[in-house]
Amino acid sequence: MPHQIRTATADDAGPACAVLHASITHCCVDDHHGDPAAVDAWLCNRTPAQVRAWILSPPTMPSRPSRAVGQAAGTTPIPPGSPTP
Repeated sequence: MPHQIRTATADDAGPACAVLHASITHCCVDDHHGDPAAVDAWLCNRTPAQVRAWILSPPTMPSRPSRAVGQAAGTTPIPPGSPTP
């Protein structure tokens, strides 16, 4: 079964929060240098409740005059052979 991108639901808040925490803790070491205080400051608003609020807020599309610069919406199949998280 191919992976798909789907719209998040409120039930995804806990797992999404865990992914954010792992990503920041393990993949952003060059930024926080393993400093627990810096990591805590970065993670303080990445709580399940806050992630749930982000998920439930209306989608927006940040943009510049000539192009969109963020946000994705819809269901898009991920091509076979793509790396998995």
